[in-house]
Amino acid sequence: MWLLDGAITSWGDRTGTLLIMAGTLCAAAGSVLAARLMRHRLGRPPLDPLSVTVWQFTIATAALTIVLIPLNLGTPFASTPELTHWAAAVASGAVGLALPYALFNRAVVVVPVVEASLLLQLTHVMGVGAAVVLLGERLTPAQMAGAALTVLAVALHILSTIQRAPRYQPAHGRRGVHRTSYVRSMM
Repeated sequence: MWLLDGAITSWGDRTGTLLIMAGTLCAAAGSVLAARLMRHRLGRPPLDPLSVTVWQFTIATAALTIVLIPLNLGTPFASTPELTHWAAAVASGAVGLALPYALFNRAVVVVPVVEASLLLQLTHVMGVGAAVVLLGERLTPAQMAGAALTVLAVALHILSTIQRAPRYQPAHGRRGVHRTSYVRSMM
């Protein structure tokens, strides 16, 4: 992340990086908690992934409202948002946040949280790639190295997991390694 962030040069950059790391820590804790709620709940039936996603967003909205409203008191809006701005915000939240969280929550029911969250490391690389493609930003060699290291680390983990896939005895009598269903369960 440090390389992707452009090898931090000023305090403002460090603050942003620390906030990103804090957000990542919160996401990790939320993923573990969500997986527990959807798998077992101390004698109660597990919650479905969509319900967990709705509760995550409800609690996060309430928490952000409690924290952000006092910070913004007395700060006037630069302009009044139009209906199209509100529609864009709702669409962005639905496609950029709600849908990915719902899909991830569904995944952690089937796949171990460690495996699912490892793929989340690619989010940073995809964000940087989107900034290059959509915003015309330029990458430094250090940022390219950071992206390459991230992709390499995820690929090496996936390959090592495939190597450790359980062996089985096929019905037709030949010994072999059945990796396809194991890999599908990871994805």
